[in-house]
Amino acid sequence: MTIINELDLDNLVLHAGGHTAGSDEMCIEEAAALAAGEDWSASPKCVSPVIAMFLLRCNDAWDHDARQTLKQWIYPQLGTNKGKQVDIELAWMAADWCVRTQTPALLRLAGMHDEADALASMQPLNPETVPSIKPVLTSIRDDARKRRTANYATFRERFRERFVEAFKAKTADADADVAAAVAVAVAAAAAADAAADADADAAADAAVAAAVAAAAAVDAAMDVAADVAAAAAVAADADADKPYADAWWNVRGAACAAARKAAREFVAERLKPDMAELQDSAHDLVRRMIEHAKAAA
Repeated sequence: MTIINELDLDNLVLHAGGHTAGSDEMCIEEAAALAAGEDWSASPKCVSPVIAMFLLRCNDAWDHDARQTLKQWIYPQLGTNKGKQVDIELAWMAADWCVRTQTPALLRLAGMHDEADALASMQPLNPETVPSIKPVLTSIRDDARKRRTANYATFRERFRERFVEAFKAKTADADADVAAAVAVAVAAAAAADAAADADADAAADAAVAAAVAAAAAVDAAMDVAADVAAAAAVAADADADKPYADAWWNVRGAACAAARKAAREFVAERLKPDMAELQDSAHDLVRRMIEHAKAAA
C-alpha cells in the first residue's frame, strides 16, 4: 500500500490512550491512519482490526520506552485489512500466542512451571483443538486463582502490620493535618516494604510475590486507611468546616493511591527483564500476522 504521509519516526513519540485530531500526541493506530491519509482514527480502515487491536493493547499497556518500539509497525501494518476470513485466521494466531506463549511466561513468574510447560507444549490453538485444550486451561486458571488468594492474604497482613506500626509511631502527638500527610507517606512505604518481604519468601517466586503485592496493595490500603482517617477526623473534630466524612475519604483515597503507586513501581522494576522478553515475542507475533495478511489473496 502507498504511504500517503511520511512521518518523522525519529522524533515521533507514541502516547497511551486516544487523542484528538491535530494534537501533538497520538497512539500507534492514529499514526497509522495519518500515514495512510485516512481521517483521524485509532481504527484505520486499511489495517486488519485484529492487528490494530493487538497493537493498541501493547501501546496502552507498555511503559513509555517499550511503547516507542512499536513505531516500527506503523508502515508495515498498512494494507493488512484483507477481509473477515483473514481476520479470523489472525485472531486464532493471536489467541494461540496468548495461550501458549504469554500465559506460560506469566505462570513461570508465579512459580507454576508444570502448568506453564503443559500450556507451552500444547498443539496450536484452533477450532479443532479447543475442545481438548479447554479443560486444561480451566484447571490451570482455577489453580492460579487459589495461589493468588493465598498470597493476597499474606501480603495484606504484612501491609496492615507495617502501616499501623509506622503510623502510630509517627503521629502520636500530631494534629489532624499532619496525621493525614503521614498516612499517605506511610502507605507508600508500607506497600513497598511488604512487597519486598513477600519478594524474599522462599515459598513463592520473587516475581509472583511482587505481582500479588501490586494487586493487594489497593484493597489493603483502603482498609487500613479507614482507621487512619478515623483518627485524623477525631483530631479535627473541633473544626466544623471539616466533617468526619470528608477527612475519612480524603485520607483513604490518598493513602490508597500512594500504596498503589509504590507497589506498582516495585513490581515494574522486578519484572522488567521478563517483560522485555515477552515484548520481543509480541513483536514477533505482529510480524507473523502482518506477513500472513499480506500473503492472502
